[in-house]
Amino acid sequence: MASNMSTRKKRVSKKTKTSWRKNTDVADVTEFLEAKRTKEIRGVKKNEEVFTIDTEARKIKDIDLFLSRKERARSKPLKCFTAMINESAVSDPVIKRNTVTKPGEGKGVSNIIKKQMSLKRLKKEAQSLNDSKKYSAKKASANIKTHAVQDVWDENYGKVTLPIDEQWLNPKTLVHTIEHFEKKIGKKSTFSRKKNSVLPAVDAPHPGESYNPTLEDHQDLLQQVADHEMKLIKQEKHIERVTTKMFCKKKDMPTEESKMKEMAEGLPIPGEEVVDEEMSDSEYKALNPPVLNKKKTLKKRKNLKKVKDEQMQRFNAKMEKKKVADIYRLKKLDEEMAAEKVVMDQNKEQKIKILKEKELQPKKMSNFNFVAPELDFNLPKDIRGTVRQVKTEGNILADRFKSMQKRNVIETRVRQKKIRPKMKPKRFVKASHKTNVK
Repeated sequence: MASNMSTRKKRVSKKTKTSWRKNTDVADVTEFLEAKRTKEIRGVKKNEEVFTIDTEARKIKDIDLFLSRKERARSKPLKCFTAMINESAVSDPVIKRNTVTKPGEGKGVSNIIKKQMSLKRLKKEAQSLNDSKKYSAKKASANIKTHAVQDVWDENYGKVTLPIDEQWLNPKTLVHTIEHFEKKIGKKSTFSRKKNSVLPAVDAPHPGESYNPTLEDHQDLLQQVADHEMKLIKQEKHIERVTTKMFCKKKDMPTEESKMKEMAEGLPIPGEEVVDEEMSDSEYKALNPPVLNKKKTLKKRKNLKKVKDEQMQRFNAKMEKKKVADIYRLKKLDEEMAAEKVVMDQNKEQKIKILKEKELQPKKMSNFNFVAPELDFNLPKDIRGTVRQVKTEGNILADRFKSMQKRNVIETRVRQKKIRPKMKPKRFVKASHKTNVK
C-alpha cells in the first residue's frame, strides 16, 4: 500500500493557462520535435549509406588499441571546430574555391626566404627609380632640341600631327597617343568650360536703334518704349490708389462731436424710461442645458447593429456591381486614359517651355532684383542721314554692366548712399557766464 502511495501522481489544478503550462509535462513532445528538426537539417539517409557490411577482417595496424588515451585524444579533431563542420544535406553552391597565398605567407616559408624576397623587392624598386630618372632626363634633352629647331612664327607651331585621323579617336585615347608622341596635352578645368548663362555676351540691338533705320523698325521700337512707359504709369497709379487715396482728406475727418455720438450709440438717454424686457436675476436658464448620460438598451444596440450590417451588405453589393460594370467600361476607360495622357504631355511641354524661359532670366544672386535697362531710342526729328549728326543715346559702360548682371557674371548691385549721423554740438554755459541765484 505504501508503494502505491509513493508512485501515485500528485493531483494539481489546471484551471488557468498558467497552471496548465506549469503542471503539464511536455518533455517527450519537445524531444520528438527536436529529433525531427535535426533529421530535416541533416537529411534522411538510407541504410546502405549509413551501414556497410564488412567482408574483410580488420588488420591489427588499423586498430588503435595500442595507443594511449592522450594519443587517441590528439588524433581526434578539437571540439571547438565542431561548429564549423557542415552537417547540412544542402550541397555547397561554390564547388571550387581558389585560395591565393601571397609570397612569404605560406606555412613552409622560412625567415631566410622572407629576407631574400624583401631584398629582391628593394632592388627592383631602386632599379625602376633609376630607369625613370634616366627616361625623364632623355625626354628633357629631346624637348630642348626640338624647340630649338622649330619656328615660333609657323602656323603649326605647338600642334601635334598624328599619323591617324583624330575624329575617330576617343578623347582618352587621343590624350594617350599624344603623350607617347612626346607632346603633353593640358586638360582644361571644368570651371572654365561652365557657362553661367545661355545668353550671348553681346546682344544684337533692335534694328530701330540704327542711325538710319527703316520706318517699320523705328515705329516698332517706339511702340515698345510706349508700352513700357504705360506699364510704369499703371504701377504708379496702383501704388497711389492703395496708399494715398485710402485715407480721407482733412475736411472729411471725424470731429469730436461725431466721435462722442458714435461711442454713445446704444446707451440709455437720461430722462427716458428704460423698459427691461429681459428676465429678472432670480430666473436663470442656461443656454446649453446639461445632457443626461442615458445608456442604450440591449434592444436598441441590437437594432443599431442590424442596421449597420444591412448598410455594409448594401455597400458590398454595390461594389460588386461596380466591378462588373467596369468590365463593360473598358473601352471608355481606354479613352479616358488616352485623354489623361494627352493632358500630361501638354503639361510636360509647358513645363519644359517654362524651364527654357527661366534659363533666359537672371538668377537671384543678391537681395536686389535685376531691373532691365530702358531701350535707347531717337525721336523722328533727331534722326539724321549721317552718323556725325545723330544724337547719341545710352552709355556703353552701363550697357556692359547690365549685361554682366543679366548673364550672372556679377550679382545685382545698387549704389548705396552712406547716411552719417549728424553730430549735435554740445551746449554748455561758461563758468564766467554762470550766475549763482539763491
